[in-house]
Amino acid sequence: MTPDGAPPGERTEQFLAHRRAELAGADPDDPFGHVPALLHRLHEATGPVRLLHLRRPGRILAFSRRDQLHPGYAAAVEVARAASFRPVVRPVGGAFAPLHRGSLVVEHYGADPVARIGPRERFAAHTDALVEVFAGLGIDARVGPVPAEYCPGEFSVNARGVVKISGTAQRVSRNAWQVSSVIQVGDTGPLASVTAACAAALEQDVDPAVTSSVAAETGISDPGVVAAALTATFVDRGLVLPDDVIGPDATGAPNSGR
Repeated sequence: MTPDGAPPGERTEQFLAHRRAELAGADPDDPFGHVPALLHRLHEATGPVRLLHLRRPGRILAFSRRDQLHPGYAAAVEVARAASFRPVVRPVGGAFAPLHRGSLVVEHYGADPVARIGPRERFAAHTDALVEVFAGLGIDARVGPVPAEYCPGEFSVNARGVVKISGTAQRVSRNAWQVSSVIQVGDTGPLASVTAACAAALEQDVDPAVTSSVAAETGISDPGVVAAALTATFVDRGLVLPDDVIGPDATGAPNSGR
């Protein structure tokens, strides 16, 4: 059975094994640097392929390519470094996102050589799964932005319509794609000052007070608990097969990052 209802196709285990190895060896200092090369390799898939990669980063300030074009970008980079956040550029849309050990990066990859699935359908499937996970943890989760959130987007997920918990972006390269979310699981207090300073440098209207977390809403601060719930939900919904999940809940491997 193929995820997302795509037509039957050859699932080359050797091909998938190589992709899993690449994800497992991703650079912990740049949790997004491997994305373009991996999408390029996914072009080689001879049938529908799905992979889900879950991990905890270190202290990262993930800027967008749009941020790079802003006159205040150099100042924002220096702000990040001064606060001991490593500045990186993520190859998806949107604006900057702050991450630390209390964050969880969720990357859903796919290749559809035959069947085309629209970007909005992928966004909706991904965020609907996040809402189910958050609801299962006891959060009144809703899809949509809240005023003055960092990296605002139609497919952000908020709590109670008041505070942001996760943001979602997407990159498409021919028949390959990636939908990526950053979920704030642990205390977001350490992110507040660097978020405010970077937003000021980039002239973005961001209020750190509207950034919340799973921990603030439920008391659950372990990203592993959320990762396990995500794995179960993505598998149950047919978005990925059980053997194609890479992460501490699936492999027992330690998390990367500092």
